[in-house]
Amino acid sequence: DASRASRSVVARLRDVAVRYARRGEPTVSGIDLELHAGGTVGLVGESGSGKSTIGRALAGLVPVVDGSVEVDGSDLRTARGKRLRELRSHVGIVFQDPASSLNPRQTIGWSIAEPLLVHEPAVDRRARVEELLRAVQLDPAWAERFPHQLSGGQRQRVAVARALALRPAVVIADEPTSALDVTVQAAVLDLLATLQDEFGFGMLLVSHDLAVVRQLADEVVVLHDGRIVERGRTEAVLDDPQQDYTRMLLAAAPVADPVRQAERREAWRAWEGVAS
Repeated sequence: DASRASRSVVARLRDVAVRYARRGEPTVSGIDLELHAGGTVGLVGESGSGKSTIGRALAGLVPVVDGSVEVDGSDLRTARGKRLRELRSHVGIVFQDPASSLNPRQTIGWSIAEPLLVHEPAVDRRARVEELLRAVQLDPAWAERFPHQLSGGQRQRVAVARALALRPAVVIADEPTSALDVTVQAAVLDLLATLQDEFGFGMLLVSHDLAVVRQLADEVVVLHDGRIVERGRTEAVLDDPQQDYTRMLLAAAPVADPVRQAERREAWRAWEGVAS
């Protein structure tokens, strides 16, 4: 739409293919995506569809064998040395499990400040850490605490603060609430939306939870076996899917009614039998 078109492109994947093994079929291929400042693209698909691989390709964490991965107009595949480090600093990542992504032997203040040590050594790290803790609605005094002294939701807030330490143009949120209790998931999602409004980053949201995608994403991209099978505005795709796989993915989403849930599971198994 017009509002999306008016926002600058902060990242672009063009015909991207990733292959982990030296031989064999690519894990993902033919991936075209654009992230706009202040906008969110949701990647959905069953386990093994390639969602996290695309996020890692955007972050420069896996080898891209074909296509281009542009961040702020420069290709990660061709950048070298200082320029490559600079481009990677423009991408922040919020991982699925904050318990494993934070160093248990270091304070949360150290965890947040660590990216600054590498990319902005001259900055006032204490002031930046305090600013970021306030941004994620935590007491700045907690900088001296260790991860085990925080709840799961609080640790994820710390992870969000660390992802924003370098004021990135792009944030990759890889299943950001799946390791959290249901009671705190909504608060973390609201926080991400608030911070995006404040900082203006583009976000790639990797999630199997369609309710999360509906809440945060402007656009949905549906993956199956490493390829895009459907894409479009969130409401259009989730309310009126055009592809059989997308319809089955929606049908597989859990519902409270056990009868409907059983019907959905049976439909999913039938579709898998046809697809195979």
